[in-house]
Amino acid sequence: MRHGIWPINPFAAPEIVRLAESLPAEWRSGKHLLRERLVRTGFSRDVSHPESHETFQEVLDMAMSRHGSSLLRRLLDQGSLLVEGGYLNAEKLYRSANEFGDTGDRTFDVYRPLILEMGLRSLQGRTLV
Repeated sequence: MRHGIWPINPFAAPEIVRLAESLPAEWRSGKHLLRERLVRTGFSRDVSHPESHETFQEVLDMAMSRHGSSLLRRLLDQGSLLVEGGYLNAEKLYRSANEFGDTGDRTFDVYRPLILEMGLRSLQGRTLV
């Protein structure tokens, strides 16, 4: 994006979204179409219907517990674009960062503002000091 090239996800095209919305509910749930295609192309059940589900929640939780609350406080100290723009409340964000740092609960109260703030900063070419 820094070079003026925007990534495009073909599954976000309006035509694909409308097609997906028109499919029966059972085809949309549990990655049914993808799994059925894997079966038809010869993949084993271990591949098409794995017992363990893909999730990055543990990785996210670990990263957030190690770095999330301190990074959010640092961004707030430097001047958050979201706070300056009136979108978020600095006091509540500090409280969330401190509470998360103490308890590790409510990861997304820290993760969501962090990802938004970092995304905005990257679009403006701003970095952390």
